[in-house]
Amino acid sequence: MDLCTALIAANIPWYKLDNPQFRQFLEKCSSTNIPDRTTLSKLYLPKCYNQAISDIRADIGHYNVWICVDETTDSMGRFNVNILKKSLNIITLMKRSFWQHT
Repeated sequence: MDLCTALIAANIPWYKLDNPQFRQFLEKCSSTNIPDRTTLSKLYLPKCYNQAISDIRADIGHYNVWICVDETTDSMGRFNVNILKKSLNIITLMKRSFWQHT
């Protein structure tokens, strides 16, 4: 699962694991067999997803949230999506200067 998480975090496409030199390097450094990309998507991706959802739920708690989604393309025409989330904790909001009357 660490490999799956690392590839996702580093934005490394899983087809890169099909490269024999890259695969040999990873296997040499980790002293273990590297799973095929289909194995990652079938067995490890759901676990990574569930862990990410659990982390988000632990971070947000029972508060309401706001989510901002921004879609764009880069100079090579690839699509990028940025997702920002924040819990709406009333105590945090009251501490913000823009909520205070001047």
